[in-house]
Amino acid sequence: MVTYKHDLENVDWEEMKATLSQDKFDNGRSAQQLKASFANSYATCIAYAGDRIIGTARGLSDSTALAIALR
Repeated sequence: MVTYKHDLENVDWEEMKATLSQDKFDNGRSAQQLKASFANSYATCIAYAGDRIIGTARGLSDSTALAIALR
């Protein structure tokens, strides 16, 4: 079963970095940089299969325009 979290509590940022690296979606950001990117996003969603991260999405906004970054 897939579950979705919209808060950033208890996210394993090292796991997220490893997951992004494995599927070639890694852009070179460190785990701490990923954390900062998500913390500074308008909205976030992390998809889990059990306790494993399988997808991410962030909404970016400057209060005028909105962009979505999906994995």
